[in-house]
Amino acid sequence: MNVLNRNLLGRGNVRNGHKIGSAFVFGTGPYGDHPHIHMTLAAPSGLSHEAMKKEIDNAIHQIEGLGHQLVIKPYSDSGWIEYMLDHCSDGFDVKLVFPTTPEQATSV
Repeated sequence: MNVLNRNLLGRGNVRNGHKIGSAFVFGTGPYGDHPHIHMTLAAPSGLSHEAMKKEIDNAIHQIEGLGHQLVIKPYSDSGWIEYMLDHCSDGFDVKLVFPTTPEQATSV
């Protein structure tokens, strides 16, 4: 997120507390042997899905060890958030409020 925030918003904005809205959950797969992360990101105003996808891909490839299996899709409804929480939050009581609209978010 640090790389993506810096690339999209610039160092000055990040220093002043302006960051891309995000939600992350860590999962291990059904047998506990497939560590992975599901996330939802709010795209900056005016940035298309394709441009956001390119920025995410660029940021991931700047970090060693990420990007082995990557799927980036536009956020369409709250079903993704529900899946993230059901899939990756066993044993946790989680309540998430994510005010972004589908037009502003990209799920990974």
